[in-house]
Amino acid sequence: TGKDEYGYRLPLLLRAYDDYRPALYVYLVIPFVKLIGLDPLSVRFPSVILSLVSVYLLYCIGKLLSKFSTRLLYLGEVSALTLAISPWHIYISRLGHESNLGFTLTIAGVYALLLFILEKKPWQLVWAAVWLGLSLHGYQSQKLIVPVLLATTVLLYWKECIKEWKKLLIASVVFLIITIPAVYVTLTGSGLSRLKGTSAFSQDAPIFSQAFNNFQIAKKDNDAMGMIINNRKVVIARVFFSNYVSHFSPTWLFMGSNREAHKVPYLGLLYPWEAIGIIVGLVYMLIFNGINIRVLLLILVWGLSGPLPAAITTQAPHAMRAYTLLPVLSLTGGIGVLEVWYLLKKPLAWGRWIIALFILSWSLLQFWNGYFIVFPITQSDSFQYAMKDTMSFVIKANPSYKKIILSNNASLYQSYMFYLFYTRVNPARYQSLGGSISGGYDKSHQIENVEFRAIDWSKEALKADTLYVADVVDAPLHKRVVNIFRNLDGKEAIIAFTL
Repeated sequence: TGKDEYGYRLPLLLRAYDDYRPALYVYLVIPFVKLIGLDPLSVRFPSVILSLVSVYLLYCIGKLLSKFSTRLLYLGEVSALTLAISPWHIYISRLGHESNLGFTLTIAGVYALLLFILEKKPWQLVWAAVWLGLSLHGYQSQKLIVPVLLATTVLLYWKECIKEWKKLLIASVVFLIITIPAVYVTLTGSGLSRLKGTSAFSQDAPIFSQAFNNFQIAKKDNDAMGMIINNRKVVIARVFFSNYVSHFSPTWLFMGSNREAHKVPYLGLLYPWEAIGIIVGLVYMLIFNGINIRVLLLILVWGLSGPLPAAITTQAPHAMRAYTLLPVLSLTGGIGVLEVWYLLKKPLAWGRWIIALFILSWSLLQFWNGYFIVFPITQSDSFQYAMKDTMSFVIKANPSYKKIILSNNASLYQSYMFYLFYTRVNPARYQSLGGSISGGYDKSHQIENVEFRAIDWSKEALKADTLYVADVVDAPLHKRVVNIFRNLDGKEAIIAFTL
């Protein structure tokens, strides 16, 4: 229809659940929905394609950097392979989420910048402006990362930029045309709501409340050091630093339990052997000057800017918000792997092949078991797996009841959206009925005779002609069970019942 669920025409930010996320990925999904139909494949397929593009782009960047040394001849291949099998990359790129779009566009922009720098191709400045400009429409994190990247490029290569000032001017105009709308909608009240809702510096956060109390005590006791430590600006700096460095924690990067956000069970975001590659790669680049110093600084800034968005928000470390860090880790790890490979050439000419194949095979077996076997069973509730069967049942049962009331809590979180998805309600018809009233996280919705709302079962007056659908934990004790829906682990998740 050219409008979102609230009736806004061609929005740049989707109100969604009142979190106002960039809309570009949704626009990319539309052709796939048209060709394939509305199902999980069509929603996720663009992200899968983007993941393949990102692997190829990192290969291209690796080939550019390989020109600095014969020992880096296969950097493109090794870096691309590392990214292609990365648990971090596969997990996020298989979600229908906009983070992978921002990730890929940023890699494309960096590749264009390196073509300008290393291949002396000035028109690549314009392409860099296009890709990096579009990345701001791709994912919120890029709105902080891209300005840092561009400022670093100009500072490091200001002479080259002045020499190609005409191309730079064209690139700047293109970048502004693409980004001004994104910046404008972001700085509006609604656009800032996402940052306000996830800010790590909220006055309501316990650390700030405690610091305020400590500051008052220190002030009363005339404790200068206490006042400095508990000063709000100092506390902000402490929170930022703690959040930022948490993304370089070896435990977070290389280890995992059975259930962590955006992680394959029992795996880290990276394989343990990548730690050796990253350390050796950093030593090679920083100490032995294996790469031109300015190029090295640009790549390091690219990597170090990755955790910045996650450092100013809650839930740090955050794999999705710090996703831009991954390609630099893959490149650095690739350099380290090649260096180790070179060092083992004489003592283990053939043995290194056996070691490499064993490590690679073992890593892929671990990933296969964790991602394809353990993950679907242990975390199907996180993806609201039981909702699909629930909605199929609700659709079939609808004619038999005057009204159907669904909770929007726990396993039925945002149940109205699943109903729209699985019933494939015509968007124009939905909008004619009033569309979405409020996204929120616990707001009520109604689609003809089906209601979606928070329910206090102790106060809800059950009616005989109504079907109720609730999370098994919330459902009242006295009811007539019509159906029960389970997650892949066999646990009951959702229950349908009547009076």
